[in-house]
Amino acid sequence: RRSSDNSIITDEALIAELKKLKAAAEAEDKANGENAERLRGRGVRVYWLLALTIALDLWDWATWEVVQFLVKPATENSGRCRFADLPAVKPFTGPATVFASHCWGAKWGTLVAALCAGGSHDRYVWLDIFAVRQWPGNGGDLNFRAGISRCTAVLVAMPRLSGPIAEGFLPEIGFEGVTGDDAFGAYLKSDEYVAVSKVLPLSRLWCIVELAAAIMSGKPIVFRCATATVLGPSGRVTVTNGGDAAAEVLQNFSNMVDVGKAECSVAADKARELALIDARKVNTAVRQALLAGKAAVQTGAWELEAFRCGEPKPLEALPAERALRVLNAASAAGIVPVVQLLVGKVQIHKECHPLFMAAENGYHEVVQVLVAAGAK
Repeated sequence: RRSSDNSIITDEALIAELKKLKAAAEAEDKANGENAERLRGRGVRVYWLLALTIALDLWDWATWEVVQFLVKPATENSGRCRFADLPAVKPFTGPATVFASHCWGAKWGTLVAALCAGGSHDRYVWLDIFAVRQWPGNGGDLNFRAGISRCTAVLVAMPRLSGPIAEGFLPEIGFEGVTGDDAFGAYLKSDEYVAVSKVLPLSRLWCIVELAAAIMSGKPIVFRCATATVLGPSGRVTVTNGGDAAAEVLQNFSNMVDVGKAECSVAADKARELALIDARKVNTAVRQALLAGKAAVQTGAWELEAFRCGEPKPLEALPAERALRVLNAASAAGIVPVVQLLVGKVQIHKECHPLFMAAENGYHEVVQVLVAAGAK
């Protein structure tokens, strides 16, 4: 297909030339052997990602549009290479520490905001649309499991949603007249959810595969629901964590996690991938990660999320007045070393909110640390 309009190519000579490019790409990957570390090396700097998005005003584009109208046209006449291998992009690439899990139907600006919020601008992030060849012959680029095992964390970019899902806890506020736990089922059967599922990572099989790979390799999963606002003609960008609406979204979806219902266009792919996944373990771990994300939003504990992404300096320089907020989020996320560090910096009351959060998420070690510090 052509990059300009995705139309089908019928010219036989051109088709033959494209087949040669595909074969050359496959031969190159085969000759290079194990591809995971080289693939990880195609992470991009966050400051470059911001500059690209601002310069081309991509904030409101869908991610698939960035692929179709930027990545493919830019690489088509360069041997159909990876975007990260373009000479203009390569100086800003390096080994990724953060693997981005996202949905191509969602807004690109939401993804960029999630990757930037609270993190170092020197961070390298792994984005499939840049690191993977977006043309035939990309089989060597698709070993995501090995790539994830070499990163520090997986960051999931959640979309900004509105409506009941973002207005309160569904069993309490109800959905279309249904209350209690049945409200979740009513929501999942609704037209509203059908629309949401197009931009929701949790509803896409390949995002679930990425999360399962993170769980199997012991990597933190960070759910981030952030938004970016461009301020006036100066082009200054402000990134926020999504506020109360994001917290409600994360809490509601923590009660609706079911990897078996993830969507995939090829039934055989879904059957094969789900056979490799311990569904119960993944459901539990993703639920815990969503609740940890909710706590991080509510407490504004960006230092903790930076720590989980391999950037400890903000946590090491944490002001005393923020210690309790971050302790709340660390307890909800089950991060024992951080809890141990922070219990000495705050006054632990008998009625301890961090203790409740750790118990709710099933983190027994954190509960033991807090109880030993005086919580009841």
